[in-house]
Amino acid sequence: MRRRFLLGFLLGQLGLFGFAMLAAADSIHVVLPGDTLSALGARFGIGVERLAAHNQLPSPDQLFVGQRLSIPDHGPDGSTVAVGASGSHTVASGETLGSIAARYGTTVDALMRSNNLASPNLIWAGIRLTVPEAVGMNGTDSMNHPDAVDGLGGTNGLHRPDETTVVTDISTGPRSIVIDLSDSRLYAYEGDALLQAFAISTGGPGTATPVGRFSIRRRLPRQDMSGPGYFAPDVPWVQYFHGSYAVHGTYWHNSFGQAVSHGCVNMRTPEAQWLYFWAELGTPVEVRW
Repeated sequence: MRRRFLLGFLLGQLGLFGFAMLAAADSIHVVLPGDTLSALGARFGIGVERLAAHNQLPSPDQLFVGQRLSIPDHGPDGSTVAVGASGSHTVASGETLGSIAARYGTTVDALMRSNNLASPNLIWAGIRLTVPEAVGMNGTDSMNHPDAVDGLGGTNGLHRPDETTVVTDISTGPRSIVIDLSDSRLYAYEGDALLQAFAISTGGPGTATPVGRFSIRRRLPRQDMSGPGYFAPDVPWVQYFHGSYAVHGTYWHNSFGQAVSHGCVNMRTPEAQWLYFWAELGTPVEVRW
């Protein structure tokens, strides 16, 4: 009897250990303002029902800001994502670029290049990384200068046929940013060549974005922002061009193309990240009608 009890206890502990290992393989997403389970399911390639069941949610509507969701490490078809496969990875709490590189059989340099990261420390829980193809680990996959991006979006999917204008030939001229309030677009130029155009949100009634010629004065990879009636933690890829007015990533709305901000220039987060590593201190910024 005692042997059977001990055997059952050990099997139970092994089962719990196995479950813990599976749970540890999952990624964690911290719910942000505007997140819905259907949007997260589409983002991570997981059915809403499966995502709700995995997190023991009685209803898909029971989400709140700051809630930690466990994201099963599976592809859209339910198959396990193979180590060393290319694709994407959502950073979990405690992960480093080195541990992620080891998991997928790639290098820190390759991950930095694929995600336009100037430093291996510019990641945090919840950010989604592009994972390149597995590479040789002999150190020959060296990192190019972080500013040497291809300007075409690369693996970051910046081209949106419905919202991004046609890219002309890449120029070697000086870089500049034009923010056009009349069409809610931000244009990135190299010389006279238009490199990228993005749908943006600018200042709404009573909080207009200032018009004029400015330049990038201060840059922060993320920052808490607050003002009358709002507080936004960890705003990503912030570039100040005039006083407290900045271009930055935005996770709390999807109203790009409309004037709804408190005066700053709101961009989709991946597009703001591209602009952050493409621009630099002193890059001219023209805001015009």
